[in-house]
Amino acid sequence: MKKSVSITLFLILILITNISLASYDTVTMTVVEEPICTIEIGENSKFEKN
Repeated sequence: MKKSVSITLFLILILITNISLASYDTVTMTVVEEPICTIEIGENSKFEKN
């Protein structure tokens, strides 16, 4: 019983830490002429949706 409570509290602590450390400063939204979305994944991959 104590072990499951400890694990639950640990997981909740990790969740709260991840939420509080999330930074949205690098996200920008702009109005574009053409509806094309390009997402770069890593250095060698790119996903593009029209």
